[in-house]
Amino acid sequence: MFVVLGAAGKIGRATIGALRKGDVPVRAVVRNSSHAEEFRELGCEVDVADLRDTPSLTRATRGATAVQVICPTGARADDASAEMEATIRSVVDALDQVRPQSILAISGYGAQLAAGTGITLTFHHLESQLKTIPAALTVLRSAEHMQNWNRLVGRAIETGILPSLHHPVSKSFPTVSAGDVGLMRPISCFRAMAMRCA
Repeated sequence: MFVVLGAAGKIGRATIGALRKGDVPVRAVVRNSSHAEEFRELGCEVDVADLRDTPSLTRATRGATAVQVICPTGARADDASAEMEATIRSVVDALDQVRPQSILAISGYGAQLAAGTGITLTFHHLESQLKTIPAALTVLRSAEHMQNWNRLVGRAIETGILPSLHHPVSKSFPTVSAGDVGLMRPISCFRAMAMRCA
């Protein structure tokens, strides 16, 4: 059983779609039950759990061979780092109880650095905490998700200025479609896990 946390997100949907095309058994974990039917129609088991609720997350991942983990950043959170830290604590506590054979973590580029990267430090923390679980860990450090810029479009249209934390603003930096992340390494990792477990 392959469990995908954050199933209703762009990465989760892409991963699940590809896995189901290959007839791989999937349990989609969603926070909002309104998404459940969509995944049932794809042939998935569905469980409703909040990533910050360890008991429900433990229940949702029980019996998993492999789990795809994503800890979304709260763009509107008062303290995005603190919110992600709470999510990481809950996910790690749940997976440490469940002990899947394999974990695939969606992280961010720069997460290998232990200082000076701002919000990316939370991905560094995610990776280091997941390493404490006795499971085969694969980390996918994706480039910046271009969809994250969508929330700034309205302001850019109103003011004529696109806010950016990149400096200098003329510097090129890598971006990727979140949906493509769900189709890249996660699929090959899950396929390899499926062969090892067969």
